[in-house]
Amino acid sequence: MFSIATSQIRHISSGYWTQLAIPQLRNFSKRSRELPLRLFASHHNRNEQKQEMAQTENKYDHYRNEAFKEKCQKNFQKAIEYYTLAIQEKEPIQSIAFAKWGRGNTFREMGQFDEAIKDLEESLQEDPSPDIEPFRDLSDTYQEIGKPSKAIEVLKAGVKHMPECKALHYELGEVYLKTNNTKLALMHLEEIIKLAENTEQRLLDPRLDEFLPTIKTTISQLRADDQVDTSTIYTSLRIEITRMGYHPFYLG
Repeated sequence: MFSIATSQIRHISSGYWTQLAIPQLRNFSKRSRELPLRLFASHHNRNEQKQEMAQTENKYDHYRNEAFKEKCQKNFQKAIEYYTLAIQEKEPIQSIAFAKWGRGNTFREMGQFDEAIKDLEESLQEDPSPDIEPFRDLSDTYQEIGKPSKAIEVLKAGVKHMPECKALHYELGEVYLKTNNTKLALMHLEEIIKLAENTEQRLLDPRLDEFLPTIKTTISQLRADDQVDTSTIYTSLRIEITRMGYHPFYLG
């Protein structure tokens, strides 16, 4: 009489508890039965909101990265479109200034100098702590359209902002050499030597050691002859930088 198989007991037990449970479930109020669904829906909506926020937050970086890739591939018009989308995002002003610098540089490569100058100037005006590149690129743009005096103004503003930046002193020295202003070219080249004597900086950027002898030779030439052809000296400096394969002062 007690020979019921274990599987049968489980089946009977399962059916018994199911019969007990179903009426209890039926007695739940509609509100109680809907609560888990509402909790699931709420959690799902929160996840969607988080994903949407993440996508919004990443739009700027996405557009800027795409712009950079298109620019590297010489697809300048597409790069301009992506930079414009990045600028339209609600990002900190420093990020927008960075995107304007990128767009301005792209306009410059396209030969659209008015647009380039506008973006580069706005980049410098809007960024509370601009880097070297916008100063240099705006200066180069003015030089390309034959306005060295404007280029000098830009670089002087850069030196005022970053007085220990050897790159900006060098750029300013170069422009003064090109415009045959020996005295001011000498002043900025000598400032490079003073700054380069900082042991910590030389350890940080050992490339300085290779170029400093060239700078010192240039200084000696300028001191020895007030009437020296500074454009020739400028050309010699550019040849040396080309030989080295990199600019020695663009680590700051």
